[in-house]
Amino acid sequence: MEIFSFNPRQLYLSLFSDSIMPIVLTDGNDKIMDVNRRFCSMLGYTREELLSMSLKDIVPGKTKKEGKSIIRSDLETYRGEPFEAVDIAKDGRLIPVEIAVFELKTEGESLYFSIVNEITERKENERKLIEREKQYRNVFENAGISIWEEDFSELVEKLDELKQTGITDLRKYIKKHPDFVFEIIPLIKVRNINRETVKLLGAGTKKQVLGSLDKFFDRNQINIIEEEVTAIWEGKSKFISEIKYNTLKGTPLTLLMNIKFPASKEDFKHVIVSFMDITRLKETEASLTEAIEEKRVLLKELYHRTKNNMQMIGSLLTLKASYAENEKIEEVFDDMKNRIQSMSLVHEKLYQSDSLYSIHLDEYIKDIADSLKSSYAAAAGNVLIKSDMEEITVSIEQAIPIGIILNELIANAFKYAFPGGTEGKIEISLHKDERKEIQLKLKDNGIGVPKETDFRNNDSMGMRLIFSIAEEQLKGSIKYSVNDGICWELIFPA
Repeated sequence: MEIFSFNPRQLYLSLFSDSIMPIVLTDGNDKIMDVNRRFCSMLGYTREELLSMSLKDIVPGKTKKEGKSIIRSDLETYRGEPFEAVDIAKDGRLIPVEIAVFELKTEGESLYFSIVNEITERKENERKLIEREKQYRNVFENAGISIWEEDFSELVEKLDELKQTGITDLRKYIKKHPDFVFEIIPLIKVRNINRETVKLLGAGTKKQVLGSLDKFFDRNQINIIEEEVTAIWEGKSKFISEIKYNTLKGTPLTLLMNIKFPASKEDFKHVIVSFMDITRLKETEASLTEAIEEKRVLLKELYHRTKNNMQMIGSLLTLKASYAENEKIEEVFDDMKNRIQSMSLVHEKLYQSDSLYSIHLDEYIKDIADSLKSSYAAAAGNVLIKSDMEEITVSIEQAIPIGIILNELIANAFKYAFPGGTEGKIEISLHKDERKEIQLKLKDNGIGVPKETDFRNNDSMGMRLIFSIAEEQLKGSIKYSVNDGICWELIFPA
């Protein structure tokens, strides 16, 4: 059997001189006995320069000033693990290092074999990490909103155990086990809070807040926690919700909660939860809602009374017309009554509408047509009203002038287009074009009027009203044609 043989010097050169780690050999008095190339390269000295030096020349600090052996001082506290120190380079730079020391006994004398690892990059990373931690803590502590650091790890473990039993739908499980959410609330722990949270909860110290959420949680908010836990179960990345908590004194708070869930289960130990106090905002919202509802009731009452007053005026006009001996005067009273009725219908529609400021124009037009047909029953009995109307809403400011125009046009059709109760048809169309303009057409197939008729310059008050209202109040246009009856077209901006 061949015995492996080696040259001790070659082994030394391989392990010492050619090592990629900086190595220095010193005696008990800190004199440098040998160094390898990597150590020379790290400090910027030649081997010859370092062999004429001591550790005191390259190690700053207290031991150097007191004249003690640096290597022996290190060994007094050395426990077998690498320790950190600093070396001085030839150019004066301080190089952070990590050192492992081994004692070698030879011929009754101790030599110290030190493996040196430069840790400049590591120390820089540690410095940056500390700086980032300071920045994070500064933001955490001084943020103007409440920030909590919570531990969800036990909750996540509980949910994982549940999944392992074959449960796939958490909502169904909670429905069958309503106490489940109450049982898991204590698994969510508060690990840290900022100063704003201490102030918000009326606490004296952070310690009063840390621990379980039970002391703040409003049990009426169990559905919010259910949604939060379900969000974790479903792997969502965030959860935002309003929630009610109580201060340590029991004062209710309304908070906007924002949670950013981590991607890794290991990170659920440190979940950042922010809370914005919206208590006053919700109180203001409730006050505004109450005020709006009061205004809504008052407006409805106003519309109702206005409608009733207009109907009363219409009834008085009807009564007055019945005493008129002149047929022309009676007709004037009827026209006035119908105009008031069209305005009364607007207020009736507003009273019935969910919105107090707009009505459905298509329904309003149909009601006007039906009302006028009833009013002119004798003349309109054989007249069919056909409509093709989109569902369009308009404001009260537009509805009333539109009603007045329609009242004049439909009333004139009933009075003059079908003499002697002849059969006929009135077609009404309502559409909105691509320019957001509303087009309202009213066409009858009655006896019509001579082609040279000029309605714009007509002496009739009703005709003057039509053009004036269309152009000045509705900011639109109105035109007519007299072929096969009369066709009116009103166009105005929506």
